[in-house]
Amino acid sequence: MVEKITKDKLDNQDVLEIIAVVSQNNLMWSPNEIATAWKKTRNVKKELFCVKARENGNRELKIGHWVQALSLYNEAIVWAPNNSQHLAMAIANRAFIWMKLEEYQRAEVDLEWLLSLNKYPPENLHKIFQRLGIVKLKLSKGSESIEALTKSYELLKLTKLSNDQKRSTIEELQTYIKQARKIPDKKPDPKLLPKLCVEKEHPELPGFSYKMSVKYSASKGRYTVANSVIEPGEIICTTRPVATNIMFDETLGHCYNCLICSPSPIPCLNCSAVVFCSIQCRQEASERYILFYYQKEEKEKAQK
Repeated sequence: MVEKITKDKLDNQDVLEIIAVVSQNNLMWSPNEIATAWKKTRNVKKELFCVKARENGNRELKIGHWVQALSLYNEAIVWAPNNSQHLAMAIANRAFIWMKLEEYQRAEVDLEWLLSLNKYPPENLHKIFQRLGIVKLKLSKGSESIEALTKSYELLKLTKLSNDQKRSTIEELQTYIKQARKIPDKKPDPKLLPKLCVEKEHPELPGFSYKMSVKYSASKGRYTVANSVIEPGEIICTTRPVATNIMFDETLGHCYNCLICSPSPIPCLNCSAVVFCSIQCRQEASERYILFYYQKEEKEKAQK
């Protein structure tokens, strides 16, 4: 089976079927064998897979299966070619699902990301601004809601919709604008997690508390000891990991940069194998990746 996977003529769908068989039968594969199959399917963007996933999501959407549709739209976003209309359409679909699930902050992020791409069909762009206005209204962002709804109204006038359709939509917009005017802007509540850091850093051990010391003995090797009382819950060390890895079956569910669960993933720009929790995390990972290969090239040049 492993030899079959490595054949160049094997297409992506064949490999997906093989992986499914391995999973269903609990076959013992080495990490390298799994990686070979995974890379075969995920090292590129595939427009065909994106379209298929989105079409399946639309079918689930029509019968009210929001969670199933969300999963399929996530898949479409991951497969979609970077900065394409296919990506924009899939993001719009996912934002709509988040609205149905009343996850308005996630919907807001998706809609603003969508607008930043500037790839959504212009004739339907008024719908996106209307949804954004509704989402911001739900989030008590009155002035931002009015701004988005007003933009929707301006774009609506440029569409080829019938007068009756325009009139009906304008009435909806006016209703939402009236509601938004009654809502004072809510101050942002970032709900940031407390910053993890030691109370006082050790002068010779970066990241370690001053209450720690490093000792060495022939029998134990190098080890740390407390040189004063450590309170329950007190942070004694913070440091970035040397390396991290996400379990194979969780790769598309967790951020490749910070590892948190990502129900609304942001895709990699170059492949379909990893996702991120935000544009910021994707940018951080990209910068580290570029730095790593720059340092690698410099090291190889120095060795020549």
